[in-house]
Amino acid sequence: MKHDILLLVFADDKDEAVSLAEFNLKKIIENDQTFDYGSIVNEGELGPVRATSSDGETRITVAIERTEANFLRILRKIRDTLRCSLDTEIWERGKVEYRGEVQPEEDTLLDMFRYNCLYIGRSSGRYTHIYDPDALGIRSPVHLKNVLGGWGDQARADQLWVFVADVRC
Repeated sequence: MKHDILLLVFADDKDEAVSLAEFNLKKIIENDQTFDYGSIVNEGELGPVRATSSDGETRITVAIERTEANFLRILRKIRDTLRCSLDTEIWERGKVEYRGEVQPEEDTLLDMFRYNCLYIGRSSGRYTHIYDPDALGIRSPVHLKNVLGGWGDQARADQLWVFVADVRC
């Protein structure tokens, strides 16, 4: 499945930014193992832009909104499982009644409970749409604000580049 993610990198120029983005994408693919392969978009309409540009700001906003929507969706599933299940049911992964219907075992919230908990704690993967200069998924507005602020160094913040990467799951 095709999936686009954003990579943010600090660099003095486009060539350095390309090199860092490629390095970070390789790290994400090797460390996460969610993505089989990927490539950065280096030219054209989705090519690299400065984070302070209109395109950069729009891309960042869309990516963090998608990450937030996925986070909240999974969090609701965890809450539903906890609300509808006994601790022993969660432990044993039995069937659970969900919204008045007993679901087939492979489709239950219980079967996905541990995965959903793992996802909430992860900083990468197919539900994370934006990555910081250390190749870690940006999972909160505070994390994003710190990156956009250059980790407290405004001169560095002006060197932030935004890359679209096309990855495959």
